[in-house]
Amino acid sequence: MKKYLLSFATLLCATTLFVACDEENDAPKSHEVTITEGIFVVNSGNSYNGINGSLTTFSPYTGASVTDAFANTNGRSLGATPNDGIAYGSKIYIVVDGENRIEVLDAATLKAVTPISTVELLGESEGVNPRHVLAHDGRLYVSTYGGYVAAIDTTSYSLVAKYKVGAYPEGMAIADDGKLWVANSSYGDGQNPSLSIIDLGNGTVETLQDEAIKNPSTLLAVNGSIYVMEGDLYDWSTWAVISAGGLRKVTGKHVERVIDGAMAMGANQMAAKDGVIYMIKDAYLSPTCVKYDTATGTTSELQLQGLVAANAINVDPITGEIYVLSYSQSAEVSDYTQADYNAPGFANRYNSFGELVNTFPTGVGPTAIFFRQGQMKVTTE
Repeated sequence: MKKYLLSFATLLCATTLFVACDEENDAPKSHEVTITEGIFVVNSGNSYNGINGSLTTFSPYTGASVTDAFANTNGRSLGATPNDGIAYGSKIYIVVDGENRIEVLDAATLKAVTPISTVELLGESEGVNPRHVLAHDGRLYVSTYGGYVAAIDTTSYSLVAKYKVGAYPEGMAIADDGKLWVANSSYGDGQNPSLSIIDLGNGTVETLQDEAIKNPSTLLAVNGSIYVMEGDLYDWSTWAVISAGGLRKVTGKHVERVIDGAMAMGANQMAAKDGVIYMIKDAYLSPTCVKYDTATGTTSELQLQGLVAANAINVDPITGEIYVLSYSQSAEVSDYTQADYNAPGFANRYNSFGELVNTFPTGVGPTAIFFRQGQMKVTTE
């Protein structure tokens, strides 16, 4: 009879192991499994009130969290308005919008390796306000409010290419054919929104515009299509919603309205696993998780408990656990939000059924969450 000897007992609940049984040979064997080593939260702070951003770390096995891990390790803050981050290879990359900088960290120690200045890399106007980051085939792709996407070598940190896209680009996704799609938000004014399609082979850029796409923020490539999170359009004088957002499906160049409604209040309100897209609707007043099955076209809801003003969602690609970032509740709740933009926020961890597992604190303005995977040796006997 075989049994598994793991370093973490909780891994038994988080990871499914498939091991071939060999009743004739019971000698101990070792192999490696992929696990989620750590959870990282990028906190934007509040630049208007002089609150710098930070990086929070969380261990899903020990439950330990460090609210300001970057400053603790490096003796300085991340600066104004960190906006996004990813783990790729042995490094972590954090996009710091207000500093026109990408911080490169050693993933094991969180020590800063080298800063990448986007304005030095792209130019003063082209590299301003880096927004989102994606990694693919040894390169970082970073969108900037200068209207460009930079391709950066992850070994030399040099500029490989830069692509002119649309107005105020936000999220990106790599399609099945290897093309890079970019959501050009037009800063949410509805004047010139579009999607850019970059052929990474020959460098050409196509533009796709459609009446159903007015404020694109996040993109996902799922089951051969590109899914677009459409943000609400507001009257900036009254903050009344002019046009509600939703989920759009792009197949080829055809755009389909999949879901309409107040689905997206920020740029990180969408994640996917196993063909299912997870979204947050009514994020700042009555946040609810919506699931859309791309295979069947069906929609369902998860009533996630304990949220105040949700600001980002992601799904652990290994365990299927759902993480939602939230602002803390303000003492003065308005008609539009109950968020306290000056207080530390929090992250809720749910199992795949939407049941709350635990909560851990974050910094001010939790805005993006990402995972780092690693290998664990497993012995069977």
